[in-house]
Amino acid sequence: PKGYMHFPESYDQHYFEMLTAEQLRIIEGANEDRLGWVKIRKRNEALDCRVYARAMANLAGHDSKSPKHWRELDEKITRYRRKRDKNYGMDNEGTRKTSARI
Repeated sequence: PKGYMHFPESYDQHYFEMLTAEQLRIIEGANEDRLGWVKIRKRNEALDCRVYARAMANLAGHDSKSPKHWRELDEKITRYRRKRDKNYGMDNEGTRKTSARI
């Protein structure tokens, strides 16, 4: 949904340092000042990838989807995972249980 960002719990501090590696600042010019992005940390690959992914999501039309669409998609995925887990002896994380019969 618009305005939200979800991150896996496994992302560490290093990832978020890259994600916040630039700041919007006023840059003084000879004739006039302007707003510009200034790199405050050396590495910013995570930020670049996030920006590119958001641009592609927008181009693919994801920003125009309704909350109802996302709820229905979430329900569909949840039903699929439950069926998969039941059929293949998986736990809630999608990991095969060792005692499952195949």
